[in-house]
Amino acid sequence: MKIEKNRTPGFWKPVQPEEANGYWLVMSDKSAIGAATCHGGHSKANAHLIAAAPDMLKALKAFRDLTRGMTIHWIDGSEKRSFAETTAQADKAITKAEM
Repeated sequence: MKIEKNRTPGFWKPVQPEEANGYWLVMSDKSAIGAATCHGGHSKANAHLIAAAPDMLKALKAFRDLTRGMTIHWIDGSEKRSFAETTAQADKAITKAEM
């Protein structure tokens, strides 16, 4: 059974209000409510990372689905590598993001 999660809808973007004292907001274009507030030494970088999270999750799922069961064979036949470990890491990160 798939459990639906409540998430702030829409495209997220980092915003620094004019009166901000070093803090950044992550805002949705579909809601007046912010998805996150970041403050401290890395607030700008954190806001940009949080704003990119939905797109990164979507890309990681696509990568995982594409590489599941794939094996690389070098042209000279010297190495054979499976994507099993990488796929497992992607599954773990996706599960963490969807908790």
